[in-house]
Amino acid sequence: MLLVLTGVCWNVSTPLFNAPDEPEHVIRAASLVRGEIFGRQAPGYKAGYTVVHVPKSFVSGANIGCYAFIKNQPANCPTYSQSGRIVRTAAHFGRYPPAYYAVAGLPTLVVDSPNGVYLVRFVSTLLSSFLIAMGIASLARLRERRMAAVGLAFALTPMTLYFGSVVNPSGLEIAAGISLWACGIVLVLEAREAIDPVMVRRTAIAAIALVLARQLGPLWIVLILALLALLGGRAAWRRLIASRVVRIWGSVVALATGLQVTWILVAGSLNLENPAAGTHDTTSQIIRTAAGAGYFFFVQMIGNFGWLAAPVPNGVVVFWAFALGLLAILALAWGTRLQAAVLGAVIGLSILIPAVLEAYAARQAGYIWQGRYELPFAVGIPIVAAVVLSANANTRAITGGRLLLVLGIGFWCAQVVSFGQSLRRSVVGYDGVILYFTRPIWNPPVSSLLLTLAYMVLVAVLVAWLFRMPAVADSSTATAELAAEPAR
Repeated sequence: MLLVLTGVCWNVSTPLFNAPDEPEHVIRAASLVRGEIFGRQAPGYKAGYTVVHVPKSFVSGANIGCYAFIKNQPANCPTYSQSGRIVRTAAHFGRYPPAYYAVAGLPTLVVDSPNGVYLVRFVSTLLSSFLIAMGIASLARLRERRMAAVGLAFALTPMTLYFGSVVNPSGLEIAAGISLWACGIVLVLEAREAIDPVMVRRTAIAAIALVLARQLGPLWIVLILALLALLGGRAAWRRLIASRVVRIWGSVVALATGLQVTWILVAGSLNLENPAAGTHDTTSQIIRTAAGAGYFFFVQMIGNFGWLAAPVPNGVVVFWAFALGLLAILALAWGTRLQAAVLGAVIGLSILIPAVLEAYAARQAGYIWQGRYELPFAVGIPIVAAVVLSANANTRAITGGRLLLVLGIGFWCAQVVSFGQSLRRSVVGYDGVILYFTRPIWNPPVSSLLLTLAYMVLVAVLVAWLFRMPAVADSSTATAELAAEPAR
């Protein structure tokens, strides 16, 4: 419920259509639930655009151009059509994988005015919150679960919570990535003793959601499952492979993966051809640019809201880097060689994959990579690091001392400041008056002051619950088993 309520705060505080590509995602959702699953090529448009028919009110999202990329222009300038009349339009994402849109778009059948977008966002919030809550419930099975909960908290970057509350399949993909890492790591650790069908089911649901959310889902699921296999060890995977329930759910995951790959190949969902945007840089220039963009991708993973026109303050980035660095360094130092190798692989691939994919796409479509694209995989860094630490006796000096208090307070401050800066950008402009609620130029449906206070309280309760989660004597022995893992 806490995750849903924080998502509602983001939902209401974000102006209509003011999330990355939200106008196009709304059109895709509204057209798909009206039967246009695979539209025909739009004449006069580049490959990938399809002709669809949706209520005119959803097409008017294009009017946000008056402020979307102008960081000091408040969100008071666009006007939206209230007409529910069906009109013909060209959809940019008309061939994107349909699973997310088939669920999120249902409210548009009931409310065909712009306010229907809030309902679509709410469905997205419910989906993302369910997946994250499933991950939290799985980590709660660990004997020393407090440290693991801290790791999951730092996977919940402001960008994660923001995308989980707007109309964009990235929100579902990121939440599914968090859930798969959390559920999967508990499953493989517990498998050394026994197979719990509940954990198998949770892991499979998270994997299915991840693979069906967006085009890169099949890549992320292969990498995550491979790394979890290494972390679990031979004994765990022998038991998993021999389990009937694992084979059944594994077949379902494999079927979902096959369907998604088939859709991508047939529909051309990964078609990047856009010669007008492609770069003419030399190969060496492309490599240098892609490799040097790592910091900007990191900032975007922490938070850059709207149409990349409202980055979080530098202090938030520094704090998040400190927290992630602390967890990773301690886990690499205190974990076994196997655990350090797996964590190192997660970190290395989180740096390497964006650079490779950015360089690959540069000539076809320009430099298009964004930090949120890698979040479904990169969230594994704090989760894996924290689970490794939760099994180490030295961790008690952290969980029982002042450092945990510092991390909790810092997490609360970073989340509240990020939310406030996003709202400030919409209400008075990015550099507008700090007390944005005193002289608003744009107003959300609910008072911006009330939204800010509500978010402050909700995040405080969330922090208190996660960071003070007590150990349970009769919980899973997975942490103890991880601590007993011999160095390899």
